[in-house]
Amino acid sequence: QGGGVTLVSAPPGFGKTTLAAQICLNSELKTVWYRLDPLDNNLWDYLDYLILGIRRHFPEFWCTFTNKNRTVKLNAKGVAKMASEFLICFEKKINQDLYIILDDYHLISDSREIQEFNQIILDRYVPFLNLIIISRTQLPLKLSKLLADRNINRISEHDLAFSRDEVRQFFDNIVSHSLNENDL
Repeated sequence: QGGGVTLVSAPPGFGKTTLAAQICLNSELKTVWYRLDPLDNNLWDYLDYLILGIRRHFPEFWCTFTNKNRTVKLNAKGVAKMASEFLICFEKKINQDLYIILDDYHLISDSREIQEFNQIILDRYVPFLNLIIISRTQLPLKLSKLLADRNINRISEHDLAFSRDEVRQFFDNIVSHSLNENDL
């Protein structure tokens, strides 16, 4: 029974998305891959896509979420209400690990409502909910509770960068081109 957060953070070109995709492809994990774009920068669209992805594995997930929810004012109280409903439904309907990958998270970091929603989700341990957040920048979220509870894994550019030996091995075995020390 899992549950936790993995943060993959590095500049472009370090293989963040490739790493997560390989893990998903080489496993039997139930995954929801949500590749974010700047148009997802409002809570309603964000929730629509997130719920749609979850329903691929759990069709009965948050069936009460409809257009009538859009009448909720997106102040702090309204966002907390939506996050609470999401969590209650998740705990009732999902009884096995689900991995939600939020790719290119930096593209929605300007949305106060999404950040508040996700902060509430992160602050509450939910069995079976595994978030993998991929970003080019630091998250606009508070991670101290997750760090204190040891419920977060961090993968940074340092972890993703190839060592000299790995570069040499790649060129020797994959590219079939040997490099000298000056080229490394």
